[in-house]
Amino acid sequence: MNKTEFKSEYVSRNGEEVCNFVNGFAKVKLNRKWSFIDTNGNEITDFKYDGVCNFVNGFARVMLNNKWGFIDTNGNEITPIIYNQVDNFDNGYAFVKLQGKIDISNNFIPYYEKFPCTSGFISKEIEEICMRKYNYIGPFICGIAKVCSDNKFGFINSYGKEITMIKYDNVCEFENGIAKVMLDNKWGIIDINGNEITEIKYDEISIFKRDMAPVRINNEYGLINKQGIEIVKPKYNYDNINQFINGRQVVEHGDKWKVIDINGKKTTSTGYRGYFGFANGIARVMLQDKWGFIDINGKEITKLKYDGANDFVNGFAEVKLNDKWGYIDTNGNEIAEIKYDGVFHFVNGFAMVMLNNKFGFINESGNEITELKYDNAWDFCNGFARVKLNDYDKFGFINEDGNEITEIKYDNAYPFKNGLAPVQIYDKRGFIDENGNEIIPVMYDGVTPFENGYSNVGLCKKIDTKGNYIS
Repeated sequence: MNKTEFKSEYVSRNGEEVCNFVNGFAKVKLNRKWSFIDTNGNEITDFKYDGVCNFVNGFARVMLNNKWGFIDTNGNEITPIIYNQVDNFDNGYAFVKLQGKIDISNNFIPYYEKFPCTSGFISKEIEEICMRKYNYIGPFICGIAKVCSDNKFGFINSYGKEITMIKYDNVCEFENGIAKVMLDNKWGIIDINGNEITEIKYDEISIFKRDMAPVRINNEYGLINKQGIEIVKPKYNYDNINQFINGRQVVEHGDKWKVIDINGKKTTSTGYRGYFGFANGIARVMLQDKWGFIDINGKEITKLKYDGANDFVNGFAEVKLNDKWGYIDTNGNEIAEIKYDGVFHFVNGFAMVMLNNKFGFINESGNEITELKYDNAWDFCNGFARVKLNDYDKFGFINEDGNEITEIKYDNAYPFKNGLAPVQIYDKRGFIDENGNEIIPVMYDGVTPFENGYSNVGLCKKIDTKGNYIS
C-alpha cells in the first residue's frame, strides 16, 4: 500500500485530517487535537497537542495551551511545553524564548537561550534534581551552565554542583575560561572554578581583545588582563584603551592626551589637546590648533605646524597648510610642494591631486606624471587610470608614465582586467588592449570583462580574444 492509499484509509478510519509525510512522519488530527503517525500508521504520541510542526533534524515543535516545546521521533517530550517561541533544531541546538521576569525596580530578565539537544548533565537523576531546584538552566559550555533561582544567578557543573553561590544579579556565559558577573550593579570576573579574580567594582567591562579588556569606574577607563590584574588603573577618559599598537596607546586624561605603554606608564611628557588613534604605527596629534604626527614611542616625526592632517594610508599622509594640501612620508618628509586644492590617498603607487578644479597624478616621489588638465580621474588599477575631459565629455586611459594610450574619445570606459578594458561609443561596446588598440570592435550591445579568455557579449554570444564567435 503506498502512502497516498494509506493516507486515505487512515482518514476514513480514524482522523479528521492527515497531512503529507515529511521526514518519515505525518501530522494527524482527531477531535481537534494533533499527533503524528509513522509510515506504518503507528501513532507516536497521544492526540493532545493544539498544534504541531513537521519533524526537522529528528525533532518536532509541539504546542499546548499556547506554549511550545519539542518531541523526538519516539514521541517523548524532550523539553517542557513552556516556551513562548521555539525555532527548529540546527547543529544540535534550538533557540527558545520564555517570557522574562521583572523585579521591583522593573529590571527585565530575559530568557532567550539555546536549548541543547542533550542536557549536558552527567546523569538523568542530576538533571531532574536541578530542574526542580532552579527556575532556569542555560546550555552547558565547557561543562558549565548558568542557572537562575529567585532572580539570582550563578553557575553549576555537569554534576549539578554549584561552582559559585547563586547570588549574582546577572552573569555572562564563560568564554576562554572566564565569565563576567554582576552584583549590585557592579561587574567583575570569575574563573572556571568560580573564584572572583577581580573585585566586583566596575561599572563596565568591555570585550577582551588580545587578552585585555577595558574597564570603567564612573567615567574613567583602565585595562585588565585575563588574570584579573589591572595593568592600567582606571583614570583615563578614553574607552578604546585596549587598541595598543606595538605596546603603545594614546589615551585621554582630563583635557589632554598622552602615550602610555602596556603597563600604563607614560612615555611622553607633552600633553596633546587632540588625538586620532594610531594608524600604521603613527598617530595624529594636535596642540594649539596645529597638527602633527607621533610614532609609537611618542616621538614627534613632524613639527605640529599643519592646519589639517589625515591618517597615513599606504605610507603617506595628506597634510594641509595655508589652505593648500600636500603629502608627507612616514619619516615626516614633505614629498611635494604643499600647493594643491585637493589630494587623495595613494593607490597602487600613485595619488590623484587637484589644482584649479583640474586633476592629475603624482608618484611616490612627489613628481607629477601628468599635466593637471583632466576634469575627472580614477585611481590606477592594473597599471592604468581612467581620465575624463568634459570639453568633449569623453573618456580615455593613461599609463603609469602618464601617457595617454588612447584618444580621449569614448563615451564611457571601464577598468582593465586581464589585459583588456571595455569601452563604449554611443550605445555600442568593445575592448581595447594595453596599447590602446581596439582589438574587439565597438559594435556590441553589451559586454562583460574577459574571464578565462572569453567575454559574454550582446545577443547572448561569446567571443574569444580575437573577436571570433564561440558557439
